[in-house]
Parts: sequence; C-alpha cells; structure tokens
Amino acid sequence: MRTLAIILAYMAQSHLLRAEDGWHNRWEAAGDTWEEKWHNLLSTVDEFPETQKIEILGDGAKLGARTDVWTPSETHMRFSNEAVSKLTAIPGHAEHFGNKISVPYAAIKQAYAEGKDTGEIGWSGYMRDSMDAFITLSMLPSPETVRVLGDMLSDDWKWPGYEKDKLFGTMDTRALSSLSKLPIANPPTRKLHTDADMREFLDDWKDWHAEIKSGQRSFSFKGQSVEYRFKPDGTWETIPIANPPDDAPEVPESSPADRRPVAQVTKEQPPGNADKTFSPYIFAALAALLALAAAWFGLRRMKSGT
Repeated sequence: MRTLAIILAYMAQSHLLRAEDGWHNRWEAAGDTWEEKWHNLLSTVDEFPETQKIEILGDGAKLGARTDVWTPSETHMRFSNEAVSKLTAIPGHAEHFGNKISVPYAAIKQAYAEGKDTGEIGWSGYMRDSMDAFITLSMLPSPETVRVLGDMLSDDWKWPGYEKDKLFGTMDTRALSSLSKLPIANPPTRKLHTDADMREFLDDWKDWHAEIKSGQRSFSFKGQSVEYRFKPDGTWETIPIANPPDDAPEVPESSPADRRPVAQVTKEQPPGNADKTFSPYIFAALAALLALAAAWFGLRRMKSGT
C-alpha cells in the first residue's frame, strides 16, 4: 500500500487539474501535448504570482522523480532540471514546501492533544499533501532544502495508534527519506531504501546535519562546482571548489519519442496536433485514486479509534 501511495502521489504530481490553483486555464491553452504544455509553462512562469510560480516549478521538478517502478525519460528530466534550476534560485523555495508539511502537522499534533478524532483532524488530506511536498523537496538540491529537511530529523512524535499502523512513518524518517534522495556528495551513509534503513541510519544523518548546521563542516551536491557552509544565523556561504569532480547525476537514455522537437506555442501560432501520448488527463484519474486512498486510510483510522 505504501509503495502504491508513493507512485500515485508522483503520478498525481501536477496541479494542472486543480482549478482552484488559478492556472488551470493557462495549462489548457499552453499546447496539445504535455511536452508542449510544460515547455510553454516553464517559458512563461515568471508571469505568475510568486506563490503560484513556486507551485508550478515544484510540479515541474517532480517530473524527474524516480520510484521503484518508474524511471523518468530524458524529456522528463530536461523539464525537471529546468524547473529545479529556476526554483532553487528563489529564496524561500524549500521553506514554502516545508511549511506545507510543518504548519498542518503542528495543528494535527495540537488536535490530538485536545482529544479530537481523525476525521476532525483531517489526517488523510494532510498525509496526501505532505507526501507531495516531501517528494518535491527530494528534488531540490539546495542548502535551504538541507536546512528545512534536516531540522525535521529530530521530530519523532508518534500519533495515537502508531504502533498498530505505521503506514506513513514519523516525521523524522519521512524527512530522512527525502533528504537522503538529494544528490549530496559524500553522504554519511549508503543509499536508503526501506523504513528499516531509515531507522537504522537516522542517527548517522542527525549527527551529519548537526555538524552541517553548526558550520563545523561544509557540504556539496554532485554536479555542482561549489560547496556550502552554514553560518550561525542559518544563512550560508558559497565556496568554489578548485577541482570539482565530474560526478553529475546520470541522465536516462532517450527514446525516439524523446528526440522529437517540442513545438513552441505563441499567441500568433496556435497549438498543433501533436501526438497526445502521456495526456495529462491521465493524471486526473490517478489524482482521484490518490484522494480515495487517503480517504480510505482516514476511515480505517476512524474505525480503529485512533
């Protein structure tokens, strides 16, 4: 169930199907294929208000997310890399998604303390939205992301009934799952894959983050020519690497479909009739499935009395 939820969360990645986000019509007009739409949205993203811009770029970043059964294509990675580059240049990008996790999380902890039940708390919606935010953060290699996720490693609060139902893990292991997916050069442990891995190596990552946060050691990301060192006030200095290693993350091999040129849609040139493979409307059904899965989880918790 957990793997299914993660896959659904990824597939439901785009806010393009949520009219309340305010840019649904812009997505519809951006082109016929998902490639055309993303090409044109990323080209015009600066026209959106800051919050919407961050959300759009966050969705674009998730195009490169990997799962146990999904490897993004070269085209996915190209759009993802462009979105990541634009998004990590915006101050507050990681805090935006971190707040989507921590603010409702604090409210949920308070609600449990007041004896409210799962339905009143809105647990299922929180798990869906926070899962989406954690996936986004796992795609954003920046010192701000390391700070945001690292600060979550010390929170091991267990909700009532956790021992009976550990489906989604606690805050510390969920944060570690995202933090360990960042392309950190010389990470403190090997790659982590399972919940058991998260528990086994959590202390190693907490120690690593403590040293990073205190400024005792610097860190860098694969493929970058700089390293970072935190200052006491939470900001950081950027230090050039004299001889940066050639260790950029690998890009998936392209397929013939990936090599097709992406048509650019302008006001003077309406969208063409390109191949509609990978229609974004597929994501709508999957988003609905994700919502149903979250609702099922909430109902299950209500019936169990937790």
